[in-house]
Amino acid sequence: DKWYHDLVGSHFAWDISVGRPEIKIAIVDNAVFAGHLDLKTYNQRDVADFDNDATPPLAYSSNAAWSHGTHAAGLATAEINNNRGIASLGGGVELIAVKCTPNNGNSSMVYNSFDGVLWACQNGANIVSMSFGSSTSSQSFQSLINSYPNIVFFAAAGNDGNTSIKYPAGYNNVISVGSVNGNDTRSSFSNYNGTTQWVDIAAPGGYTNNGLLSTVYTASANSYARMGGTSMAAPFAAGLAGLMLSVNPILTPTQIKTGLVSTGVNINQNIGPRINAFAAMQFVQGTLNGNPIANFFANKVSVTIGDNVNFTDNSVGGGNTITQWQWTFTGGVPSSFNGQNPPPVYYNDPGDYDVTLTVTNSQSSNTLTRQDFIKVASAPFGDWIIQNSGFAAPSRGIRHISIADANTVWALGYDGTGSASNVQEFTKTTNGGNTWVPGSINLGNSGLGIAMIHAYSASTAWAVGFPNAGGQTGGIWKTTNGGSNWSRQSTASFNNASSFSNVVHFWGPDTGFCQGDPINGEFEIYTTVNGGTTWTLLPGANIPNPLSGEYGYTSQIEVVGNSLWFTTNLGRIYHSTNRGLNFTVYQSPINDFGGAASSGNISFKNATQGILVNNNGAVWKTSNAGANWASVSPNGIVFTNGLCWVEGTDVIFTTGAGGVVGPGSSYSDDAGLTWNIIDSDQHLYVDFLDVETGWSGWFNTSSTANGMWKWNNLSNQMVANFDADNTLACAGN
Repeated sequence: DKWYHDLVGSHFAWDISVGRPEIKIAIVDNAVFAGHLDLKTYNQRDVADFDNDATPPLAYSSNAAWSHGTHAAGLATAEINNNRGIASLGGGVELIAVKCTPNNGNSSMVYNSFDGVLWACQNGANIVSMSFGSSTSSQSFQSLINSYPNIVFFAAAGNDGNTSIKYPAGYNNVISVGSVNGNDTRSSFSNYNGTTQWVDIAAPGGYTNNGLLSTVYTASANSYARMGGTSMAAPFAAGLAGLMLSVNPILTPTQIKTGLVSTGVNINQNIGPRINAFAAMQFVQGTLNGNPIANFFANKVSVTIGDNVNFTDNSVGGGNTITQWQWTFTGGVPSSFNGQNPPPVYYNDPGDYDVTLTVTNSQSSNTLTRQDFIKVASAPFGDWIIQNSGFAAPSRGIRHISIADANTVWALGYDGTGSASNVQEFTKTTNGGNTWVPGSINLGNSGLGIAMIHAYSASTAWAVGFPNAGGQTGGIWKTTNGGSNWSRQSTASFNNASSFSNVVHFWGPDTGFCQGDPINGEFEIYTTVNGGTTWTLLPGANIPNPLSGEYGYTSQIEVVGNSLWFTTNLGRIYHSTNRGLNFTVYQSPINDFGGAASSGNISFKNATQGILVNNNGAVWKTSNAGANWASVSPNGIVFTNGLCWVEGTDVIFTTGAGGVVGPGSSYSDDAGLTWNIIDSDQHLYVDFLDVETGWSGWFNTSSTANGMWKWNNLSNQMVANFDADNTLACAGN
């Protein structure tokens, strides 16, 4: 049962360190049974079903594949010296369990890997192990990895038995792990290096003795089974990195990789050196010189006024015992503490605050200051109320929201299961969201995508259909009976071979605008003054010519009064001041408004003042309708999925579903300078009618649960008051 430990010399490595619980290894996988008796779990999250339980829906005996992540977790983090089951190479490190596959999904797939990795990075992981892969790379995923330069990432090289590069293993700053058998030969299934040297190290993952024994999910919480694959090699190697950080917690990911590669055993199998646990630990010992190394972490770094933060010492003595700990909490109560374990620290004023720890041993002292480490925001003036979007199928996301009035709202659904099925569905409320009723947008072609809905009333709305394949014709459809029937408005023809319809907007029941990608060298734009019965093609002379290869994006339109803006793949903004009859064009500070590497949103307060937020949370503002943009350094967190500047006010909302910044929502009440966290839940599109009335979409879990957030404004606080029917009375009255 221990051939893999014997192969790498685990027992000798444990003589140096058996691992410390301050080091956290995240297993990002289909699911992880964090309640197994052999696992010590620090935190867990289900990013697919949006709860805090990463447990698989089925036990190992019913569906072995659902225990894939639990098995990986045991190899990295199963407890040592506890007279139970197995020992992980990581020994005493702690587990962060992240479930990425929905309960109704395929157990052999990892659906929401980006969000899972992001959550792990934001919630205490020192190491992230990823036992999944795809042949397709993503610049957004690479950017996510790059955004956390202090976290060590491991990934499985893949089980195709060839040189094809798998991702995330093939990304920069990820340690790619191949698999060996018990005789130090490459496992037949393991991917390996060809012309490109992308597999960094090898670790046990083969089927010697039928594989590696590790934890699986059963009701008894005490079961084990054998599995093999690079999926097992990666977390096993991650466990060794956990041991290394237990000895020196300030080793960089580059130093960890150097230590693993330089001390590994050269097996000449085109999968890098096989890890040598004892030699790797000796490498780490060589980085110590007897001086202490100050290090710490916090259970949270973004809080609101009045919240408290718990700090954990993660320092090591460098070979000598630490005898003194001196903490300084700028802006906190208490502001200082002497000792290893400080009490909860309260923050009562907004701002960004430093935290400093000085540790001392018999040889010297060492100080670590984390600047602007704790970010304290004002308490939000409202919160989100959960509403049920009503879609029959679970995991319906909200792509777009259109608010007709405070009671009437239409929202466009999409498939959020990960299978990318085309969905032509909407949901609507006529009572402020107390009930949402779903419906179908029947365009006569189930293959057409739906870009957005613009609602005028409970009965009248327009939808934009766009082609998903050659031979399809998009356009504008209208309903006048609440969505029961939809009719194509044929005079907005969109029937050129290059036609691709993107947006629609109406000012009342009659005057409207719609836009599509360029045909014949001009953007295809139509206007109407009779509700769309007749659409008129905008003359090319009324809009600047598109650049070569330029096109717009579905639903990317902003309207304030008579002014409108739409954005393009070349980072340009087209602007009209007369409801789309004439346009100018400006270059924005970003390269693309909807690409994988660069994307962004704009929103405007009025005809001239606007804000732009890109996919990394960078902020710019304009005071001349978008002609020029000035970079802003905001105080607080700005999310990147949804953006809404409430017209005529200084209040702006941002929402996030994932990405580099992560899930959550925040608001600014000073025109984008200071941002206050509302929550850390997942949000998609957001729109507001006024500061008291707004909605944000997310994913439903059933026809009667979740899918929509409604803003609950709390700023109008109750005020005690009373009156009397008589203020002058005689005695006895």
